[in-house]
Amino acid sequence: MIRVLALALSLAMPRPSVSSSAALASMPEGGAAAICGLPRSGKSRIAKAAADQLRRVVVFDPYGDRDRLESAHGHELYPWTGDLWSIRELALHPGALLPDPLRLVVTPRALDEHTLGQDFASLAELCWHAGNLDLVAEEASLYSRQAASAVLRLTSGGGHARVRLILITQSIGMLSIMAARHLTHVVALNQSDASDFKILAARCGKAFTRKVQAWTPGDRPNIWRLGAEREKPC
Repeated sequence: MIRVLALALSLAMPRPSVSSSAALASMPEGGAAAICGLPRSGKSRIAKAAADQLRRVVVFDPYGDRDRLESAHGHELYPWTGDLWSIRELALHPGALLPDPLRLVVTPRALDEHTLGQDFASLAELCWHAGNLDLVAEEASLYSRQAASAVLRLTSGGGHARVRLILITQSIGMLSIMAARHLTHVVALNQSDASDFKILAARCGKAFTRKVQAWTPGDRPNIWRLGAEREKPC
């Protein structure tokens, strides 16, 4: 019964449309995107489809270790692929960020918000100095406010280091306001909180927000690009 339910949920997830993954993969240098949706909506699937089109990808994944362990035990999880590094190891060997092609999955020291924020900020600094890569932040709502300065640096100035940022979050309202203001792309599935719709309306416009409010499982993701919308953000 559990496997049947899991299969049904999986089938209800949106398949990564060519437009959503391609929009993320083709962001200009310094682009900053948020993929937002509630659990099991398909956020990571979209991000992985985009990452498959990129050459140099670093993923900060708080649950990277655990997901691989559960997957090895036969549970239906689909961990990020790539060489697994702890932030401690990577800080000692920053040259690991230089190869081309590159696919690293970086895990934190601990899962509390404070440590997650510190570790993401440390990784963002290392990626800034390495340059020319895409940084994917899994579960960004857990730590983006604790790492607000690092997130703002990448969302507002990533182009100086040719770094693009993809924030995966259950709630776009949990991102810092300054980070949300600098997003160049938003891929939105379902959102539920009034703060989410307020942020979406402010950045992406009311018409886009209404589409997100109407989204149901199985629908294609809603995509917003800076400069491509007819309705200007507030």
